[in-house]
Amino acid sequence: MIPHIFAFEDAAGFGGAYIDLHHIALCLRARGVRVTIARNHDGPYFDELREAGVTLLEPHARGDLAGALWRKGVPSPVRRVVFAGELAFNLGVRGSRYALWARREGVTHVFANNGLTLSPSSMTLALALRVPLYSYIQGFPQGSRSFPVLYRVADRAFCVSAMVQRVAIEQGLPPDLTEVLYPGIHLPPPREVSHDGRVRVGMVGMLMPWKGQLQFLEAFAVVARAVPNADAILFGRAPGPAQEAYRSEILARIESLGLGGRVRLVEDRTRPGDIYPEVDVAVHASTDPEPFGRVVIEAMSYGCPVVAAPGGPSEVVRPGVDGFVVNPRDTAALAEHIALLCRDAVLRQRLGESARAHAAAEYQYPTVLAPLFRAMKLE
Repeated sequence: MIPHIFAFEDAAGFGGAYIDLHHIALCLRARGVRVTIARNHDGPYFDELREAGVTLLEPHARGDLAGALWRKGVPSPVRRVVFAGELAFNLGVRGSRYALWARREGVTHVFANNGLTLSPSSMTLALALRVPLYSYIQGFPQGSRSFPVLYRVADRAFCVSAMVQRVAIEQGLPPDLTEVLYPGIHLPPPREVSHDGRVRVGMVGMLMPWKGQLQFLEAFAVVARAVPNADAILFGRAPGPAQEAYRSEILARIESLGLGGRVRLVEDRTRPGDIYPEVDVAVHASTDPEPFGRVVIEAMSYGCPVVAAPGGPSEVVRPGVDGFVVNPRDTAALAEHIALLCRDAVLRQRLGESARAHAAAEYQYPTVLAPLFRAMKLE
């Protein structure tokens, strides 16, 4: 019998969670597995999946009102009522509808790509069909009392990093239920180093305060004074109207720091191949710990040494070997490490070559998917 995995995608077609599922689906298709995705969004980024033979169901509403209320600070009694209503709808109405379709189509595995709480229909589907249920935990559990209860239904909880795995266990998941499944990359051709005498420092990330663009600019202002041939490029855009004010703040800070001729904001590039060939030193400056930090391994795969913030990247970057791990709130330390790499071309090349070799050895698809392949008995 040909395996058929039914996956739930709740990342609205962008960000690391969507990219991971995109490549998981393609790798499974390459092994002859049927793949169906229930998603909450549509767009041209799904075209490659369609062409690969992935079945894409009509988009559904995300239904995370309880999470939105939590982010707005609404009291927990109200959130519990809303969450119970959302859970009942997803477990009952939506879950039953998917279960009827999946039974006809011979689904053999269910995969909740961004945690069970965002895709509770996955539980109804797995229980109705009596098939294995896998969850990919791509963020930090919020400590809800429902978290360990819901995961009793799952057969495997894959975690995007060892740090997320530790948090999940602290929140009540049995250790033997969890396993790390790192994101991956497809190794690109080697990056061609520019010989125009300029050193380009690149930072990639959505324009949101916790991504650390302002901290980076403060540090780069120090670098710019110390290293005359260093320039910086911010790759990113405001993901919604709420972040437009932050975008304006970034542009204003560039001017107030006197960096108008040294820093560019590039908002129309999302593909790594359109970004990293222009980057000599990559900076990751998230002020809140990232569960993993996909941009770090993307930069490394192109041979860029990385200055990264603590968190998930600490599991990837080997200090002094392929980059450095620095707290971005420490502006002086961040500037010092960026300047070191800008000044020393030999060090920059050595760390960049080591970074690319490390990414190739540890984070390539399909190698990183071995835990999922083992669970599905595809190895």
